Amino acid sequence: MLRFLVSIGCVALAALVVQAADPQPTVSVGRLSYTLKGPRVPRFVEKKVVADYPPRLDMTLVVKVPGKVLVGLDRKASPLKKFEDDKGTDLTRDRWFGLGAIPQINPDGSALAVTLATTVKLADQARQLLLEGEFTALCGSAPTTAVLKDFEMNPKNKAELGVFTVTMTRSGLATTPVVQLASPDQRVLRVERLDADGKAHALTRVAMGSQTDDGVGLMYALDKSVPRATLQVTYYSKVERVKIPVALKVGPGL
Repeated sequence: MLRFLVSIGCVALAALVVQAADPQPTVSVGRLSYTLKGPRVPRFVEKKVVADYPPRLDMTLVVKVPGKVLVGLDRKASPLKKFEDDKGTDLTRDRWFGLGAIPQINPDGSALAVTLATTVKLADQARQLLLEGEFTALCGSAPTTAVLKDFEMNPKNKAELGVFTVTMTRSGLATTPVVQLASPDQRVLRVERLDADGKAHALTRVAMGSQTDDGVGLMYALDKSVPRATLQVTYYSKVERVKIPVALKVGPGL
C-alpha cells in the first residue's frame, strides 16, 4: 500500500514539473536605439519646406510562441496602453507612433520581430522605458496546397487562389515577372510554377511586400519569363490568435 501511494506521489510530482516547465508566449526587446538628432523630417511652414531633425527612438520587439508557427501580428488587436519614460514623458504623442506595418518572421516561424518608433524627446534624466499593452500573435497550422492553372502574366489580370488574390507586377529587384499575393498575413510556405510536365519550380521572395487594407502583398519572382503560368501555393489553412500581455521595463540607462 505504501509503495502504491509513493508511486502516485511520484506521478503527481512529475506532472507538476512538466506543467511548470511548459513555456509561455513572450514579448521581449531585441534592439533599442535613441538619438537626439534623427533622420530628416520635412514639414511645411508658410508654403515652404523646412527640414527638421527630431529625436528618434527605435525599439525592436521580439515575439515568440513556443510550439507554434508565427505568421503575423494582428496590429488592430494589439493595443499599446502605455509607452513612456520613467519621468512620465508620453512617447505616444508622435503622430506617426505605432507598430511597424510588416513584421519580420524567422523562416521556421519560431520568432517574429516588429518595430516601434517615436520622435518624442525623452526627459533629460530618463533611465527607463515602460511599455504596456497586449499583442495578438497569428499562428499557422494545417498546411494545404492550392493550384491556379494557366494564369496570364498580364498586369491587368487578377485571379483568386485559395485565400489569396493573385496579380502580376514588375520589380526592380527581379529581372522576371513578379507574382503578388494579397494575403491576410504571412501564412505562405512556398510558391511554385508548375511546368508542362508537372515539375515544380520555386519562385523567389523578392521583397517583404507592401501593406494593404486587408493584410500584406507578398511578392515572388518567377524562375523565368513566361506568358502564362500554372501557380502552386502551399500555405497554412488555419490561423490561431494568441493574446500575449506586454509589460516591459527597458533600462537602466539610455
